[in-house]
Order: sequence, then C-alpha cells, then structure tokens
Amino acid sequence: MKAMVMSEHLAEPVNAQERFAYADMRYKNHLEGLKVAIYEDEKFSNLRAAAEAKRPAGSPDVTLFGTDTLRAPLRFLVEECRRQQLIKRSLDVDEILAPAAALLEGVAIP
Repeated sequence: MKAMVMSEHLAEPVNAQERFAYADMRYKNHLEGLKVAIYEDEKFSNLRAAAEAKRPAGSPDVTLFGTDTLRAPLRFLVEECRRQQLIKRSLDVDEILAPAAALLEGVAIP
C-alpha cells in the first residue's frame, strides 16, 4: 500500500513520497486492518494453544472449523480490499474457497 501511494507522487523526492504515503488515509486504514488481523491471529493462536494443552492425549481436535465459519471474515476482507482498490473486482467467497473444495472433493465440509 505504501508503495502504491508513493507511486502516485513520482515527481517528488523519495522522502516526500514517503511522507505523502504515511499521511494517506488508505495507508492508515491498511495499517489499522493489519493491526486488527494480527491481534485476532494472535488471540486465536493463544486460544488454540490453550485448547491443545487441555485436550487429553488421543482425543479429537475440536478447534477445527469448516468453511461456513470463514465466510463472514472472507467477505469482510474482500470488501475492504475492494474499498481500498487493492483488487480490481469483488470476489465471491465460493470463488475463493473453490481450490480448497477441489482438493477436498468427496470430503464432508460443514
């Protein structure tokens, strides 16, 4: 994102391009999105580690989830990427999950 914003100011010196990028709301929104994503990832990593520690040896992993759980976060990510013009068109969640579905053909996914 920073490079995209900097490329909009090619006539300026590099330090000025960087200054424009840091001040751009798209870059600030991108960083905020990264912050939230990293926080959520760490939170779920810690929750998963805690669940693993509590799980008796040999018992099934109940922290696994299906594609239905992924639909809302994927929809949000696509909308944000589209809003910030990081992708040229909106992607359908099924379009994103299709390669995984093809690999898991015949496997029941909730």
